[in-house]
Amino acid sequence: MAFEVLKERQATAWGAGQYELVADNAADVHGNLIDRLGVRPGEHWLDVATGTGAVAIRTARRGAIVTGQDFAVGLIDTARRLAAKEGIDIRFDVGDCERLPYSDESFDVVCSALGAVFAPDHQAVAHELTRVCRADGQIGLAAWRPGGTIASFFRMVGAFQPPPPDGAGNPFDWGRREYVQDILGDAFTLEFFDDESPMLGDSPEAVWDLFVAGFGPIKALAASLDEKRRHELHDAFVDLLSEYLLDDGSVSFPREWRRGRRASSDVTDVVGVRTHGACHSGKSSTACIQRDPDTESAPSSPHRPRTMGFRFRAWRTKAATST
Repeated sequence: MAFEVLKERQATAWGAGQYELVADNAADVHGNLIDRLGVRPGEHWLDVATGTGAVAIRTARRGAIVTGQDFAVGLIDTARRLAAKEGIDIRFDVGDCERLPYSDESFDVVCSALGAVFAPDHQAVAHELTRVCRADGQIGLAAWRPGGTIASFFRMVGAFQPPPPDGAGNPFDWGRREYVQDILGDAFTLEFFDDESPMLGDSPEAVWDLFVAGFGPIKALAASLDEKRRHELHDAFVDLLSEYLLDDGSVSFPREWRRGRRASSDVTDVVGVRTHGACHSGKSSTACIQRDPDTESAPSSPHRPRTMGFRFRAWRTKAATST
């Protein structure tokens, strides 16, 4: 099933803001995902739905040969600018993660941090992640877990939006183990991890200002509403974040996700390794690792309370390499 109109609207919305400002608030998610996968100089990485290139740039700093892909022209333009500012050589392509413009088994590592999960056709995304990953490579995904505070955030926003078209996938399904096992388990041996990452701000109003400037979907939504509904969106946003005030009046809004090593946010990390039959679904992920993962971990502030998230790791089985 195609969702071209929806994806065009999404691409325009995501490219409407200064997303690099918001991406900075998820730096722990990015760092944790990369750490779990580990980076070897000279490896070929693909960062799917790269946004403004936060994961791609971090990975290239460690010596990987990195390609970043996103469907939003504005995000890719920013990613290129930020990489050039650091003097980092990264290939950034505009493209659809449901139809990746790369040859089979092109990459040692394929990853996506809170990006590919928003594509409407999950089966197509799973197929493409599998197709472009080398037979003994890895995949790594971070996704929001269902049922947490971040889900309440998206429900609040959804009350001001039209419903998605029939058949469009729910991004929170990527945070459910059984769902991911169903769409990737035939191709990979999977391991899942829970993490959390708080959204921080000086105040609820400061977070609102950040999102209206930097988070394209919120910026586009606010601009599309009449004055009354825009005020209602603002009030609902601020009221929700006001439930998570710290003693100094700042905000620490928990976001649950899944990944592999330590707690970080309402996100699910999916880390996977393709193998030539050396690993089977019954074995643990540790036994299937083809190389030692980096032990470096992202910095954590004692002022950032953590909530449990989720992530999985997967190894590609030889029988699935032809899919």
